Amino acid sequence: MKRRAVFTRRAALAAMLLCGASGLRWAASAGASLWMWLSVPRIAVRTLPVVLLPIVNGFWDESRIQTDEAGLLEGVGRYPGDTYGMVIAGHVTLEGNRIGPFYRLRELRAGDRVFVITRRDVFAYRVEASHLVMPEDVRAVYVRDGDALTLLTCARWDARAQRYAQRLLVRARLVQRRRIRADA
Repeated sequence: MKRRAVFTRRAALAAMLLCGASGLRWAASAGASLWMWLSVPRIAVRTLPVVLLPIVNGFWDESRIQTDEAGLLEGVGRYPGDTYGMVIAGHVTLEGNRIGPFYRLRELRAGDRVFVITRRDVFAYRVEASHLVMPEDVRAVYVRDGDALTLLTCARWDARAQRYAQRLLVRARLVQRRRIRADA
């Protein structure tokens, strides 16, 4: 039996409340603001603001992501349906040994739902797979498929080198779009 991502009443209500005038949050810390949020129910990520993560000196500047944000990588898809799939990155850990919003990303399994919420729409994705790549393998984030979403975070802490040795990529596919505001 095929599994379908469906919007529950609670998820739809939360999205409508989130995108209403009183619930909007202008995510401006990366300099290029987006009216976008990420929700990943399985790992308790709810309405995480998404900001543009720019390329600085040839690298994505992940230092621009604040503790309560995720970053949409510049140079890949900017919105669902773009030429390339969107890539949203988040911290696995934060300063002071605190856990980041993507700390539990490795717990996602095929079939789990991920939501990208904008002022006008809720886009539902279904997780298809996850895998580890080396930090230098930037080709892995360029997916020429506008219905693809990749969630990205650091993985495999190397205590000797004092850095993360790999990156975790979680791939998801767009399965539903729901308009929540016609006037936005």
